[in-house]
Amino acid sequence: MLCKYGLAIYSNFKNCEHFQLPLHLVVLTDDESVPLLRPLVDKFVSKLARVEVETEYFEASEISYAFLDEIMQLRAHFTSSTKAARKYADHLFMMAPFYHRVFPYDRLIMLDADLRFKVTVFLFPLTFSL
Repeated sequence: MLCKYGLAIYSNFKNCEHFQLPLHLVVLTDDESVPLLRPLVDKFVSKLARVEVETEYFEASEISYAFLDEIMQLRAHFTSSTKAARKYADHLFMMAPFYHRVFPYDRLIMLDADLRFKVTVFLFPLTFSL
């Protein structure tokens, strides 16, 4: 059984047999979580058997440490001490502006694991041709 995040991911990619391009999954996490995530990701990938899938794991704290000064400046403008906003206090939520300096890809679409889409994700690569 896939966890709730795995189910969300799987439902987003379940029609991948119509997709021709390979899929490269980048999992942004911490090293301690990789042994727990790898079986879930492998199970998810096995359901995408018709598509070539490569999976890579990146340590989130290494990225935040590399850009700590910039992240602290962002935090001053984009965080709040309200109860509702506390869950976004982690450096993880301030790293997105630095992805282009970290990930060695020409194109990258970064998605949260728990997103649900109203359209097929296989239309996403078309955004690069707009």
